[in-house]
Amino acid sequence: MTTDYRPDFHARMLKAYDVDEQAENLSHWDQRYTQISPGRFEGALTEAWIGKIQIFRETINQVVRAEGQCWPDSRSFCFPLAMEGTGLFRGQVIGRNSLASMAGGTQMDFRSSPYLDLCSITFDASELQRMACDMAHLELASLLGNDAPVMAISAAAAGRLRLLMTAVV
Repeated sequence: MTTDYRPDFHARMLKAYDVDEQAENLSHWDQRYTQISPGRFEGALTEAWIGKIQIFRETINQVVRAEGQCWPDSRSFCFPLAMEGTGLFRGQVIGRNSLASMAGGTQMDFRSSPYLDLCSITFDASELQRMACDMAHLELASLLGNDAPVMAISAAAAGRLRLLMTAVV
C-alpha cells in the first residue's frame, strides 16, 4: 500500500553566488534575474511552506531585474525588511514602507535596490479568499480587483509587519 503524503510544513535555507541560481532557488515561481550593477553577486533565500502558504525571505547585494510570475491561482504580497534606496515593482516605486501585491499569472517586473532584504507571503487564492471571508467577512476581489501593484503603508504598520515576519523567517 502506498500513500501520497505531503507534509504540512517544509523549510529550507539556500545561499547563491550566481544570479541565475538565486532565481531558480525559489520553488513554484517562474522567474529570471538579470544583474544590473557590477560586482560579485551574493544572495540568500529562506523559504517555508505551511500547507498552501509559501513564506520566503530573500536577500541580494546587487541591483537585479526580476521578471516572471508567481504560481498560478495564487496571491502574493511582498515588502522590504531593509533596502538601500528604492526599487521599481511593475512600474511603481517601492520603498521601505511599501507593500507590493500581485496575482498568480501576472507578469512581474521588479528592479531591486542595491541591497535588498525582502519578505514575501504567497497564498493559494481560493484559500486566501476563504480565510478573508471567514475571519473578516471581506471579499478580496473587490479590495484587490484593481491589482494596484504597490501600496504605501504607515511606518508604524511597516514596523509591526517587519517584527512579525522577522520572527517567522
